[in-house]
Amino acid sequence: MTRLFSCIITVTLMTLSFSASADYEGKSKGKAKHGFYEAATKYKEKAAKYKKKGMHDIAKGYERMSQIKTDAAKKADEGRWDDISWDEYHQIDAQINSKLHGHKKHHHKK
Repeated sequence: MTRLFSCIITVTLMTLSFSASADYEGKSKGKAKHGFYEAATKYKEKAAKYKKKGMHDIAKGYERMSQIKTDAAKKADEGRWDDISWDEYHQIDAQINSKLHGHKKHHHKK
């Protein structure tokens, strides 16, 4: 029984070790899952939604964010993670949030 238990433990540890190294190798070769393409598609959908509403500046921002995500996906696929910059993405996101939520006035009690 002890030998069977030992074999099970050994196989489990080897499987976990192989899985972890495969994930690491995938990242170094740019094959890790990142979800950037899916996010790009969602931003395209948001752009279309705001374009229909006549909010073209917000739609344009979402279109650009979609392109940034697509560009990041391509770099990630090539293993060029360090070449990805999120500066413009965060700037556009802040601008969109400001436009969408900035029109609400907050009333403070004195």
